[in-house]
Amino acid sequence: MGTNDPYQFGAGVTGLVGCGWISEWLRAQKAGDKAAQQKAADAMSSSHKWKVLNDMNAEGDWPEVFWEIADRMAAGKSPAGYESGIGCS
Repeated sequence: MGTNDPYQFGAGVTGLVGCGWISEWLRAQKAGDKAAQQKAADAMSSSHKWKVLNDMNAEGDWPEVFWEIADRMAAGKSPAGYESGIGCS
């Protein structure tokens, strides 16, 4: 994971965090657990304030893709394309 490249390192770390919250959101949606789904959406929405993503924003599109997925979740919509968007498997 490019630890010598701050952008790639930031993408790798935030990707892992985002994939975890997306997994939780999808699990909660399937289970009908609205509180857990909202908690996951709130966590992803908070990414708009994450220093690492804001610092990366001028250098590339990773933050924009991340925030688009977060905004879809906050709106109660499926985070379609998240697998390729932020590298979740």
